[in-house]
Amino acid sequence: MFPVGSPDLSREGQEELRIFGQQLERILASLDDEDFMIRVDGHADIKPYLFSPYGNWDLSSQRAVSVVEFLIENTDIPADRLMVAAFGSISRWSRVKTRTPSVRTAASSSSWSAARDQDQG
Repeated sequence: MFPVGSPDLSREGQEELRIFGQQLERILASLDDEDFMIRVDGHADIKPYLFSPYGNWDLSSQRAVSVVEFLIENTDIPADRLMVAAFGSISRWSRVKTRTPSVRTAASSSSWSAARDQDQG
C-alpha cells in the first residue's frame, strides 16, 4: 500500500482504497448508528528505514492521515466519521509488522473490523 519509508500511497494502494472505500460507504449507509466511527490505524516497519526522513511514529501517523485524506477526497464517507491512530512499528491488536494500515470501526460497546468483514462484538 505504501513504498518502504514513505507516507505516500502507491498507485496499487489507491486502487485498493477505492474499492475498500466503496465497501465502507455501503456499510455506513446500512447502519442506523450516527456515532459509528471508522478508525484508521497507521503502522510502520519494524525497523526504521535509514533513507527516510520519518521516524516510525511520524511515518505511521502520516500513513494513517494519507488513508483518511484519500477516503475523504475519493468517497462519500463523511470526514466526521473518520479518525486516525498511530502505532509506530507496534500494534496492540497484532504483533504482525506491516506497512499496510488497518481500518477498525467502533460503535459504543462493540468493536468490528471492517478489514476482515467479521462481527467482533
